[in-house]
Amino acid sequence: MRKFLSLDSLEDAVIGHCHTWRETGIETILVYSAEQIVEILTDRDGMTVEDAEEWISVNIEGAYMGPTTPIVVWAMREWDDYE
Repeated sequence: MRKFLSLDSLEDAVIGHCHTWRETGIETILVYSAEQIVEILTDRDGMTVEDAEEWISVNIEGAYMGPTTPIVVWAMREWDDYE
């Protein structure tokens, strides 16, 4: 079984994986649903939605863990203002 770089205790938010080219070849990266992470943080940790979104921004989106850093995907509703 192949090991992926993952986010601790957020495995229920994994929605798939992607392949990307790096200098060393193709890397496989886990992809997470931001909305599912928010749901986990609010249910499990008692955060508000706003606190959970800020936590994702600072602790996941703001972290570089190397070329296989997991990807967080936000639903299109976050981009509605850009149409």
